[in-house]
This record gives sequence, structure tokens and C-alpha cells, in this order.
Amino acid sequence: MGVLPVKLHGVLVRLFYRIFAPSHPRGWLDFHCVGEDSPGEERYWIHCHGMERFGCPDLEIVDVPHDLTGFAHGIMFEILGYMKGGKKVLPDENMGGCFVSQHQTVLHLCTFRLSDREGNGSGNKTLRVVDQGAPLESGFPAKLFAAHLHALASTVKDPAKQVDMMEKAVRIHPGEASSASGDPNQAEENPGNFFCWELLGNACCDLGREDDGLRALRTARDRWPWGAAQTAKAICEQIEQGNLPPAEKDARARFWLETRRLADGL
Repeated sequence: MGVLPVKLHGVLVRLFYRIFAPSHPRGWLDFHCVGEDSPGEERYWIHCHGMERFGCPDLEIVDVPHDLTGFAHGIMFEILGYMKGGKKVLPDENMGGCFVSQHQTVLHLCTFRLSDREGNGSGNKTLRVVDQGAPLESGFPAKLFAAHLHALASTVKDPAKQVDMMEKAVRIHPGEASSASGDPNQAEENPGNFFCWELLGNACCDLGREDDGLRALRTARDRWPWGAAQTAKAICEQIEQGNLPPAEKDARARFWLETRRLADGL
């Protein structure tokens, strides 16, 4: 689709919302996707104008990888909808919640910083979306996007789509070893990006990519040993009850049995 058709599509969408849903922000916002100077990879500055109509600041996300721009718009719409329907966010304020499903394992967590970018046009204040607690200069909110990708991947049944999203998630947020305990709040923060590595491992195995899958599961275990131990306990109970394939028939079952033995010090 050429530039003119894309612009025309945006105009028509805004017009549709203004006529049929005049209170929805989508009808009054302009979104811009501007290329950034990033050696070796295309990155974009995603931002909007028009929230002054609702007494709220505009938003921006910086350094967005080219293949995640669509997900950036989805995240921004969730935050904009929250502001329009609930509460205006303020500089240095945190947000946490479920943007995709009330059942999602990993929460969306972010902080808003007053932007120092020029050229936002409207004169309205612009807040930059960064990872929770991160400074303005931190750039792209990789943990937030990993949580978003995981929540989306958890709603689909196609392992190929899950692998695609989880490979993106672990690329932008590889994670590192975490000493997080069993505090439920820590689990919701996805220590070491454990849940993305785990989902990637399972999806790869479902596609028959057993070596890749087991490698990802081992990485998940390394990222958050306590979480892996609890997962192993639950899965081994399912194996013992006959609800999952036994170790002699399934490599994943052998992996989780091994993980349980390691956790028990055997």
C-alpha cells in the first residue's frame, strides 16, 4: 500500500469514529511514526497529537523496532483509552494492569516521563512511556513490550504465531538470572522474562522443534529457578495423574522431572 492510500485510510478511520463514536479518542488523534537514526536497525518514534481535547497529555514511545510498531499502537490505545475513560496520567506516575486479558499471567507495567522531544506540534504536554521505574533516557520499554507480546501470544492456539511473537519478545528482552522468590507480585513482573522463554519453549516443541524448545526451557529455568521449580512441581503432578505424557514418551516431561529433582536437591 502506497503512502497516499495509507494516509487516506487514516483519514477515513478518523472520520468513521467521529461520526459513529464521537467520544472515542480514535476519531480525534493523529498518530505519527517517524524513523530514528539507529545504526544497524530501523527504529521509530511513535507519538500522537490530539489528547488536549480530553484534557490529557499526548503519548510517545521511542526507539521502537520496525516489526513492533503495530504493537506500539496497541499499547498506546490502551493507555489513551484509560485516560479518556478514567484518569489522566501524570509525569513520573506508574501504571500496571492487564491490557489484553484479565487472565494474563504477566502484567503490563510502565512509567510516564515528561518528554524532552521537540516538534510535537500541538504544544500539549507529551509523556514518554518507559519501563516501570526507568528514567526518561532509557528509551524503548522492552519489558512492557515483552509482557504485551506474551499476553497476546497466550490468547492464540497456533504455535507458529506464538513462536513468532516470543522470538520477538526474547530478542528485545533476553532477561537475566533472577533471585525473585515466590511473591505473587514478583511473578506478575516476569522475573528474567521467564514466561516468554517458557512459552517459546513449549511452542517450539509443539512445532516439532524439540532442540530449540528444550534450549528455551533451559533458559527459562536459568532465568528464574524458583518459578521453574514451581512449574515443574505442577507439571509433574499432572504427569503422575496421567494428564500429560510420561517421561519415556516426551522430552518435555523428562525436562520437568529433571527440574524437579534439581529443585529437591536430588
